[in-house]
Amino acid sequence: MIHKLEVNSRDVSLFKYLQAQKVATTVQIKRDVIKAGISVTRRRLQRLKNLGFLEVVARLEGRKATHVYSLSDKAMAFLNRLYPKRYVQRSFRSNAIMHDLGLNDLRFIFESKSSVVKFYSENEIHTLRELNQRRDLDPFRAIYVDGVIELKSLSGKTMLCAVELEVNLKARTRYRDKVRRYYLAQDIAAVLFISNNPNAECAVKYFEEKEVVQDFKKIYFADLEEILSQESKAIFENQDGVKVAIV
Repeated sequence: MIHKLEVNSRDVSLFKYLQAQKVATTVQIKRDVIKAGISVTRRRLQRLKNLGFLEVVARLEGRKATHVYSLSDKAMAFLNRLYPKRYVQRSFRSNAIMHDLGLNDLRFIFESKSSVVKFYSENEIHTLRELNQRRDLDPFRAIYVDGVIELKSLSGKTMLCAVELEVNLKARTRYRDKVRRYYLAQDIAAVLFISNNPNAECAVKYFEEKEVVQDFKKIYFADLEEILSQESKAIFENQDGVKVAIV
């Protein structure tokens, strides 16, 4: 039973959202959950923080400074009491805040497309019982992808694609290992690799050419800012020049 003096149904939706997404800014929470004015959103977040349900894990400075929130252990315990069979393991915490905030915006964009049935976050495919039991998600869990989108074609058929976001350049061996994992996971038909760093994309392309002997390329690339700015469709392209438009 929800304690009416502390938590309402919209707060429960927020807790589920933060469990799935790990972290979110005030603006993202306003857009995705609260759906009210920024002042109303800030007041509610401050109240939930004061009650111990939310934690402020960062403050982003800039023209519009904002807090970054995550779920507290108290809130997770509350969800486990409310839904005793919903989760099968402990949630992953964010260890790359800007990366996870970027995934929030990508989820928002993807789920605005009619061809996207659903976006599943890393936490969701690992911790939600109903998804953990889906064997078609096993290959994605095994290599810890950032997310999975379920796409629907014009014929009505659906397929699952891995989503990988890269916002910070890493050692080249990390990209080599990523490419190997993608191709060893033969049940993963396509990987949508999104980056705001051209060097990261170049590294993945280099190792895909060097390591892969298959005739087709299953990694499709796109620039993060372009995806976030494309209202009608999100366009990805692999090294063979094959394009995928998510509309």
